[in-house]
Amino acid sequence: MRSGENPAVKSRHGGACGHRAELVNSLLNPGLKRLAQCVRIFLLKCRDLFNCTNTVGESIMTTRREFIRNAAVFSAGAALYGCGNPPEGPFSKNERDCLIAMAEQIIPADKIYGGATDAGVINYIENWVTRYWPETLPLYKKGVESVQRASRRMHSKDFQDLDFATQTRFMEAMEGAKLDAKDWSISPRAFFDEILIRSMQGFYGSPRHGGNKNFMSYRMLGMDMPVVTGQNRYGGNS
Repeated sequence: MRSGENPAVKSRHGGACGHRAELVNSLLNPGLKRLAQCVRIFLLKCRDLFNCTNTVGESIMTTRREFIRNAAVFSAGAALYGCGNPPEGPFSKNERDCLIAMAEQIIPADKIYGGATDAGVINYIENWVTRYWPETLPLYKKGVESVQRASRRMHSKDFQDLDFATQTRFMEAMEGAKLDAKDWSISPRAFFDEILIRSMQGFYGSPRHGGNKNFMSYRMLGMDMPVVTGQNRYGGNS
């Protein structure tokens, strides 16, 4: 230790801050790490650009041209490293569209309020299979595959491409276990129940879990917006 160095300061900066940085880094998923890297590169570019190295009398347009050139370099670099692309979700577009249509059958929109689609129930389901219960993802994969197989055999279309009434009849057959078993690798009733439960949770639960966009179900039910996330209090002594 150098003479005059405060051991408390060294410990505070080299210890707690270092551990905090390691913790934050460990919590970032690959997509956020790429984004953080791109932001760091951009900030370094801006620091170099505005580092007050211009000579007296240099035109402002020169500085602007340098900024535009550096911004273009950053944009190209971001595209090269995939910084502009969000991390891929757990479902393909076809799977996602199928799940959106199934959830909308559970909670359809009416003339006043939106349904599962407008409330972002699919976002909750994606969080469910990635953050909360990732072991259920294979169930969804097999379930959607079976739904599409049955829909194509019965109607020559994917489920999401059927008209609303035909989708309703299909879902009713799922619920009653009346679909041909040869199309299914899992129980159709079990998958129906899964979609039913997650759709209800995504629509009526707290927006912090991904669904209930803009507190849609709260407004529909005439509920107060929670002052503390996830907590509502009714009555003076409740």
